[in-house]
Amino acid sequence: MRLTEILTLDSRGRIVLPKNVRKLLDLDEHSHLMLEADSEQKEMRLVPFYDVEKTLTLKIIMNDIPGALAQIAKTFGDLNINLLYGTSRIIQRGKAAEWTVICPMPLSITLEDLREKILADGRAQDVEFIKESD
Repeated sequence: MRLTEILTLDSRGRIVLPKNVRKLLDLDEHSHLMLEADSEQKEMRLVPFYDVEKTLTLKIIMNDIPGALAQIAKTFGDLNINLLYGTSRIIQRGKAAEWTVICPMPLSITLEDLREKILADGRAQDVEFIKESD
């Protein structure tokens, strides 16, 4: 089922999601939403995250070589860390690329250990923890 609503921002830039939308998407006051904004297209999307209490957003700078992203993603899989969202772009062709990832906060490993595991095989150049949310 698809639903369209026109919403109004209040003076502080907030919107209220109508009750019928919250019910349709099974959202409550503790739900997590991801906002994607595209300045070129002048549009945004809100995407619900279900069954996630705390999330971590990190930016990984890696070598722009075939298989680098796949190998780093495999590290997340080896650590049983689900990827909720990811976007990548080339910074300098043949030299560096960037992968921004949102994942549940790892419970079985510290953030410093996660950084070391990502950097271990040499495909990642840097790992930056951008945001922790709950």
